[in-house]
Amino acid sequence: MECCNKTDALRAKEMAERKLTEKDFVGAQELALRAQTMFAGLDGLSKLLEVINIHVRSQRKINGEVDWYAVFGVDSSVGDEALRRRYRKMEHLRLLLKPGVYYLTRLRELAMTRDVVQGMF
Repeated sequence: MECCNKTDALRAKEMAERKLTEKDFVGAQELALRAQTMFAGLDGLSKLLEVINIHVRSQRKINGEVDWYAVFGVDSSVGDEALRRRYRKMEHLRLLLKPGVYYLTRLRELAMTRDVVQGMF
């Protein structure tokens, strides 16, 4: 039974990656969560889910602009130091993943376009 669940989970993960490259972030999130339910210990799944969640959060807008606190996954009342720590954690996540694939570079693009992040460093 575990073998079948792992195979199905791997298939769902691959489909999630494909959806991600097609910029269907919600569909990718659903498939990745399904893969996690089937086989939680699948290699790279937790990192993939984090990247997908970043993309989903980046779709949230406030007054027509990206809600950067949501992208970073922090409350808007946090201080600069907490925001810096979260940025570094997210940058570390990006560096752990394979370079050259669309969804791996998207995080850096999001972070570098925001004045708040540029002003911190």
